[in-house]
Amino acid sequence: MERVKKIEDAIIPTGHVLIKIYDKPKNQILLPDGTDKSSTADYAEVVQLGNGVEDLEKGDIVLHFHTNEGFQNNGNFYALVARHNIKFAIKPDNFAKNLDIKE
Repeated sequence: MERVKKIEDAIIPTGHVLIKIYDKPKNQILLPDGTDKSSTADYAEVVQLGNGVEDLEKGDIVLHFHTNEGFQNNGNFYALVARHNIKFAIKPDNFAKNLDIKE
């Protein structure tokens, strides 16, 4: 995938969403056995939409999704996810990326 110049111009299959995945901060707490049972994804951002996906927009924030595969492109991690595997998304103006939540 490193040969793709602009991943946001990819042709996405009908009913799918291309998301850019952001990792959790590295200072998370590990379980006593030394493992981290949580997902490594903190959140994702919608990069491109396939036909038929009408309830999301580019730039929306995805907080809960299911996927077992992904790929890297130019140092970033992406996944192609079926719309029904995105369980919770919000508009970017309703999300504090830096955890500095202010009302």
